[in-house]
Amino acid sequence: MPTVQKSLAPLFMAWLFLSPLRASALPPLAACDTSSPRATLESFQRITAKVESAMPDYEKLIGKAIRCLNERDIPRERIDDEGEAGVVLLQEILDRIEIPPYAEIPDAARVRDEELWRWMIPDTEIEIAIAKEGPREGEWLFSPETVAQLKDFYYDVESIPYRSDAVWGHQGSLGGAYDYYIQMPEPSILTGWVEHFPNWSKSVYFEQPVWKWMGLVLVPAVALFVFLLVLRLNRRVLVRQRDDKSGFGLSRVVAPLAGLFLVLLTEHLIDEVVNVTGTPDSVSEVSMWLLALFFIAWLIFAVGEIVAEVIIESRHVSESGIDASLISITVRVASFCVSLWVVLEGAEDLGLSLIPLVAGLGVGGLAIALAVRPTIENLIGGFILYIDRPVGIGDRCIFGTQEGFVEEVGLRSTRIRTLKHTLVSVPNAEFAHLQLENISRREVTLYQTVLGLRYETTADQLRYVLTRLRETLVGHPMVSPTRLRVRFLGFGDYSLNIEIFAYFRTKKFEEYWSLREDLNLRIIDLVKEAGTGFAFPSSTAYLGEDEGLDEERSRSAEAKVGDWRTAGALPVEQFDEPQPSSPGDK
Repeated sequence: MPTVQKSLAPLFMAWLFLSPLRASALPPLAACDTSSPRATLESFQRITAKVESAMPDYEKLIGKAIRCLNERDIPRERIDDEGEAGVVLLQEILDRIEIPPYAEIPDAARVRDEELWRWMIPDTEIEIAIAKEGPREGEWLFSPETVAQLKDFYYDVESIPYRSDAVWGHQGSLGGAYDYYIQMPEPSILTGWVEHFPNWSKSVYFEQPVWKWMGLVLVPAVALFVFLLVLRLNRRVLVRQRDDKSGFGLSRVVAPLAGLFLVLLTEHLIDEVVNVTGTPDSVSEVSMWLLALFFIAWLIFAVGEIVAEVIIESRHVSESGIDASLISITVRVASFCVSLWVVLEGAEDLGLSLIPLVAGLGVGGLAIALAVRPTIENLIGGFILYIDRPVGIGDRCIFGTQEGFVEEVGLRSTRIRTLKHTLVSVPNAEFAHLQLENISRREVTLYQTVLGLRYETTADQLRYVLTRLRETLVGHPMVSPTRLRVRFLGFGDYSLNIEIFAYFRTKKFEEYWSLREDLNLRIIDLVKEAGTGFAFPSSTAYLGEDEGLDEERSRSAEAKVGDWRTAGALPVEQFDEPQPSSPGDK
């Protein structure tokens, strides 16, 4: 923000006349002497007395006069404006009150002897004190408390007439120096216009004449109208360019650039042309500066988006993929950091205390962290998916109990199109913890089935089917010989089961389905060629008469066991030592 000192040249050219000084003239290159209360007061009045007779050096003289003030509590960006107003107010006060002879004011020797650290003009609260800290430490300056109350002091003595030897002791058509200061615009060419304004427009309310209040409202209103017009026109351009993207990125910076330009122009007109002063000027400048920071941050983010799009386009990255999302979030984080730095620097320049902000972050940080915890978890989950890359855009995967094609991997969630063509959105934090099976990244496609042949199939027929199946699979150009298996699996409830385990050399589902269909048709032909058929679920009931137990064999078995018992050789379940042969086995 510009902080060029506002010239009071037109103010003094018309009506300020140099009064006889009580001290010698100030050397052209002399700085403000702040070695004692006497030196500070004398230097200040010498400098202000030189203003009207040295118009080309006005800004330099005002700058020297400001050096007599302790600007500790004035924001850095406001030192020139508030310092200049302070110089005018202080000299107006000094021109009306009684100041003791310089000989009675403590000089450097007296300060040393009496160990003074402050001195007040008698019967006033105007204090000259030694600075105890900062770059001005050790200098005698009008104290920060005095500088802060200069306007109140002025209103207290405003009705008191000027002294006969006052430096600026002359009344003009608009009143004293401070009245002229708040009435006049810049540049000097507009001064004559203001003098011909109607009297009602010169009436002062809240430190400003009416015509300045009108300018303070009118200038921002016109700037706002122009900005809204630019915003509307630019929005139409954006809509037209969104499809072909010709100039789409550059159009994004039009609004923040226009806003920043209009804010700077508005501040210049208010501060340098309308010449608003005092508290309204401070409020206006702070507001304009904050708006400028807003547009600068907006511009940084807009440029960041353009950079991200250029990177994504140059690397041919899918806009819906996690790579694009990561690039975008990285650029946004960088833009946020730069914007935050700009805002903090701007706030420091304006004198805004950052301590409450830091304290607020400390107190509210826990609440904010708890509130955004799911978002942070999803963000971290997105980074995990990016680093691990278990799936990519277009991949077919099985997640949990569902299966589908990955359409988008964002920063918050992953969107998957299921086989039912429904769209499932899974939060990244949850998706990263699921067991993911990426079907699209397989090297080969498994073909596995079990053939059930009728139980009437003979062993030779079964051998024929097994042999012909092996020959078919081994000779197939799209079947991998690795881990190929065709085996008689066993006896099922209603069929003789043959297991086929093979891998097709393809990753594409369409090609796999075609190969599977061809192989299934060949299997039908082979089974038919063997003279057998496929079993189907069935059961067979056998009917017959109960012939009872064979009495002859029963008596024979009982007699043999009786012989074992008589011989003491009844078999028992003991395997530690060899059992003797039973008598019946000899």
